[in-house]
Amino acid sequence: TDGSVVQGRGAAGIVSFGRGETDPTINSGIPLGLICDSFTAEQEALRICTDKILASHRAGDRVVVLTDSLSNVMSLRSAGARDPREDRIMRNLRAICKKGVSLEIRFVRSHNGCRGNILADAACSAIAKQPGLFATGRTMPEHEEVLRKLPCRLVLDHNGKFLEPVAPSHPSFQSLLRVIDAGRVWIKLSAPYETSKSGAPG
Repeated sequence: TDGSVVQGRGAAGIVSFGRGETDPTINSGIPLGLICDSFTAEQEALRICTDKILASHRAGDRVVVLTDSLSNVMSLRSAGARDPREDRIMRNLRAICKKGVSLEIRFVRSHNGCRGNILADAACSAIAKQPGLFATGRTMPEHEEVLRKLPCRLVLDHNGKFLEPVAPSHPSFQSLLRVIDAGRVWIKLSAPYETSKSGAPG
C-alpha cells in the first residue's frame, strides 16, 4: 500500500501479489481529493487494503501487507482514541483474524527497491496528479461537452456538489451521469451534509 499527495491532492495506491506471482493481481490508484495530508492518504490505503482482504480471503490464507508509513504502523499499535478511519482498520483487522486469516502488517522503507511499494507509489502518484473539478453540479450541463472530451481522468468532488438536493431525473444530474459514462471520471463521495436539507448530524 502507499499514499501520496501532490499539490494538496491525495491518492491511495493498492498493489496485490498472489503467492509466487511476479505480476500484480490488483494495481490501482484511488483518488482522495483535495485537502489530504500524507498520513491520511497512507491510512486510507490501509483501510481499502484491509477491506479487500476481509472480503476476499478465507481461513488458512496468509497475507502480508507492506506499508512505508511508519507513523500509521505505530498509531495502529498504540492504545487510546482513534479516528473513524483508523477505527475501521482495527475492526477489519479483528474480523480478518477471526476468520482464521493469518495477517501481518510490515513496515518497509520507501524507494528502497521493494517492487510492490514502487508500483503502489506509481499508481497513487499518477492519480494524485490528475485534475479535479470543484463546482456546483447545477451548472453541469454548461460544462458537459468539454468534460466528456477531456483526454485525462477527472475527479468531481463532493458528490457532484449539488448544494440543493436534486432528483435523479433533474437535467443537471442526468448531465452528470453522461459525463461519468465517458469512462474517465471519478466521483468523490464526501460531505453528504452539504446536500442535506437538515444539515450535518448533531
